[in-house]
Amino acid sequence: MQSFWDYFKNIRISIKFIIALVLLCAGLIFMSVSYYQTIVLQEKAQGRSQQLSDFLLLISEIQTSISEARFQEKSFQTEKDIAQLTLFNDAMEVVDTDIKKLKDYLRTDQDKALVEQFQNIIDQYQDTFYDGSEARMEIGLSASEGLLNEIYTLLWGTEGMSVWLKRSWINESLASLRNNLTEFVANNGKTVSIDKVNHSLKVLKNQVKAIQPENFPQNRVAVLDNLEQLEELVAALADAVERSGTSFTQLQDIITALGPKIDEVNVLAESYKKQNEELQASNTIKMATYFFISVVLVIIAMVISLSIIKYSVIDPLGVIQNTINRVREGEVDARSDLEAEDEIGQMSGVLDTLLEEKEEALQVKDEENKRLNSSIIALIQSVFQISQRDLTVRVPVAEDVTGAVSDSINQLVESIESVLREVNSVSSRVNNASVQVKSQSETVLSYGEREKEEIVETLSGLESAISAMELISKLAVLSNNASQKAIKTSETAMDSVSQTIDSINKIRQTIHEAEKRIKRLGERSQEIGGIVSLINNISERTHVLSLNASMHAASAGEAGRGLMVVVDEVQRLAENSREATSEIESLVNNIQLETADTINVINNVITDVVEGTRLAEEAGERMDETRSTTQTLVDSVVRIAHSSVKQAKVAEELRKRANSINETTQATNAEMKQQAQLSDELVEAADELQKSVSVFKLANS
Repeated sequence: MQSFWDYFKNIRISIKFIIALVLLCAGLIFMSVSYYQTIVLQEKAQGRSQQLSDFLLLISEIQTSISEARFQEKSFQTEKDIAQLTLFNDAMEVVDTDIKKLKDYLRTDQDKALVEQFQNIIDQYQDTFYDGSEARMEIGLSASEGLLNEIYTLLWGTEGMSVWLKRSWINESLASLRNNLTEFVANNGKTVSIDKVNHSLKVLKNQVKAIQPENFPQNRVAVLDNLEQLEELVAALADAVERSGTSFTQLQDIITALGPKIDEVNVLAESYKKQNEELQASNTIKMATYFFISVVLVIIAMVISLSIIKYSVIDPLGVIQNTINRVREGEVDARSDLEAEDEIGQMSGVLDTLLEEKEEALQVKDEENKRLNSSIIALIQSVFQISQRDLTVRVPVAEDVTGAVSDSINQLVESIESVLREVNSVSSRVNNASVQVKSQSETVLSYGEREKEEIVETLSGLESAISAMELISKLAVLSNNASQKAIKTSETAMDSVSQTIDSINKIRQTIHEAEKRIKRLGERSQEIGGIVSLINNISERTHVLSLNASMHAASAGEAGRGLMVVVDEVQRLAENSREATSEIESLVNNIQLETADTINVINNVITDVVEGTRLAEEAGERMDETRSTTQTLVDSVVRIAHSSVKQAKVAEELRKRANSINETTQATNAEMKQQAQLSDELVEAADELQKSVSVFKLANS
């Protein structure tokens, strides 16, 4: 069976060059595909990084919005301002919107279930806060709203009517009831229970029932009616306070459950970040694998192409050149003996055939010349003797063309007619031989023309190969320039990453300084709280003193009525001072809570900045690795360019050798043309010989 190499040797040279070119193009195409795949992987990595950044940003916004909602919730519990409910709603709307956006970035059903649980806790937190807020609004955000407004209105009306009852303990009981109600509402029944309020109301009611006024008995009835209404309002107030307290107590449990879920969401973000890092590492390995395979394929394609050129063109031409040189040096047995059937193999076969025919023709001609020379020498000697009038001499009769001459001389007189006929026969044979020599010369000349055409085609193929090599060299130079630009771009990106790291470090220092200042602000707020406590104690003592003065004024009767008015004003001033100190204390507590939350947020921001610094440093390391890989690619492209230039020089040398063969073939063709001209002259001489012999008149035989 014919092997693949034997079959490949018989393919035309142009097809072999096409195969080599196709292999090189395939290697370059695969390298281009590998580069494109690298770009695609980098774009995917950037997309994943952007998604992760958006995911982390959403989580940060959710935590910030939850902290804002917590702040508004605490502020509402202390300040009881309706505007804080609006701010709470705005913060929770941001949380709901961010959670909906967050679901678009989730990757597994388990992650979606986690976020769904987180959403449920947030919804439960909102619903519970709204329940407590509604109960608080039902109670009244201030003394002029809700149930408190109705209760205090009844109390003021009752106090106005109780003056006509002229019982000082009635005022004391009303003041005690007012204080108990205020403490009950302010502390949600923690310091003063509803039972104590009901007891104060019951005592007041019994005291009013026990009074038998001398004047205006209808005031006693009106006071009792007011107290009945107070009992109903206090019952409704107790229910609202209980619902409000229960809701706000449940908020703490919900917040406690919300903390671990936030931690789980942060852990989820960290897992996504780790998955991205693992995927990035896998993509880096893929890119390195693609590049290595493309380089190996290009090297294999170049090796195969160079092998095709060497074993199919360079080596056969070298064998033919060596054969021609050996023939020139006189080695008549020199042959190329190429077994290929391509153009060079055919040219080698024609050359071997020409050498064989030339050798055979030279051998035949040499033998004939030797025999003819011997016969001519003998004939000349005999003719010389005959010219000496020695008619006894007989010329030896040879078997060559001189035999007839010798025989004619021997029969000089008797056989002149036979001699003339023999001469005519000899001239005919000379003519035929000349025609045959001319035909052979024309055949050899046609072979020379075919050889010349094959060499011209070979030169054309070499020119194409040289052009292809020059194109490959130019492409390698362009690839080198592009790689240099890529290295410069990587270095610029590396500088940008370094500047980013420096900026992040400056931001971290600034945030740390802000944290210290906020801590000092919290310490100053604690000092303010101490001062407020002192003012509150003074207000309490003033209130006690006013109560004592009120009791003394009541016991003084009409003489103490003016003092009673002053005492009431002092008592109102003490209550206003206590309310003001309560508000200041609430503000200080809010400031402390806000300061603590702000410190926590700043700590989280510092953590994020540290993480951002680490990611930026990792990005710098990845940029450095990319730059090293690109430098390796540049070195490989430079080596390819140098190899392409060397190959172009080798192809140019082959073209020069083919030109030399072409010149040699043309010289051989000129010699064969000259030999054809000599054959024409030989034919003409034979014709003239026949004409010369034909002038003799011969008798018919």
